[in-house]
Amino acid sequence: MDLKDKIKVMQHFAEGGKVECYSDGKWRKTDGPSWNWKAYDYRIAQPKTKQLLTAADFPPGTVVRRADTMMIGWFLVLYVGDLSISVQSRPTLLYTDLLAQWQYSTDGGKTWLPCYKEV
Repeated sequence: MDLKDKIKVMQHFAEGGKVECYSDGKWRKTDGPSWNWKAYDYRIAQPKTKQLLTAADFPPGTVVRRADTMMIGWFLVLYVGDLSISVQSRPTLLYTDLLAQWQYSTDGGKTWLPCYKEV
């Protein structure tokens, strides 16, 4: 990394942007970089992307609900397939459909998570 690249990273942080530090074999977010360029590498934090859930994310007893409406009700997941799930009183839901509008709970509604993983 040349001096201009280092300045870009530092300027990004000075303007309130997020940066990451490479240590112990992986990139980690840091709120207070030491700017020790001899010991560490730094970069502008990479944006997270949404990844579809898979069948493994829906153990028995999982319930889902719409996150974007005031619709009341949870739906018990009855079937989990490679591309979709089936829930009571609703048509089959593709994992891509779940991505934007649904939440799921595996603990009886105590905790609700979006139907995607951030990576």
